Amino acid sequence: MHLTSTTYDCWLDIDSHTAREYVVKLQADKVAKEESIARLESRIGNKDYMKKAPKAVVEQTKEQLATEKELLSKLVKEIETFTS
Repeated sequence: MHLTSTTYDCWLDIDSHTAREYVVKLQADKVAKEESIARLESRIGNKDYMKKAPKAVVEQTKEQLATEKELLSKLVKEIETFTS
């Protein structure tokens, strides 16, 4: 099982219960990220917000959205790697 993107093969000495718990935690984190992304996309999709919010706040929201999407992508990859 490969847990990181590397040219080396590594093994973890953990029991299957611990591995399942980790995957459950990753999946919960994934759901939380998806919810956060939905909220941020909703905010950005709100015309009133885009018109009334200061540019700095709008930019911060866009940066937050990009960060959350990047973190979600990493979570998805970790789940796929850990469960394959």
